[in-house]
Amino acid sequence: MPVLERWYLTNTLAGHNKFYEVIVDQKSPQSEYQVKARYGRIGTEGKWMTKHTGKVMSNARRIAEELIKEKEGRGYVKRANGAPTPSTKLAPNKNAQASIALDRFIELE
Repeated sequence: MPVLERWYLTNTLAGHNKFYEVIVDQKSPQSEYQVKARYGRIGTEGKWMTKHTGKVMSNARRIAEELIKEKEGRGYVKRANGAPTPSTKLAPNKNAQASIALDRFIELE
């Protein structure tokens, strides 16, 4: 199933560490378009949601853009090329962040 369009957004403001990915795809040339959204905490697999939009690409794009606009209103930011950037790969929990900070401190000594 080819991915026709993809957007990747993150929200790392005020203690958030979340991602939201929106994909428009089509199983075959004769099938309907789908808008899939994957969301969750950065560093996790996340959860999937699928919306079937019919056989018109413009409907799928409109639904995807509505989802993106809603997330941007909540502090999410689009990332380049619809893919995670190295800066969005944050540690999944506070203990891991503390371990990374300790490793950096030890390296400096």
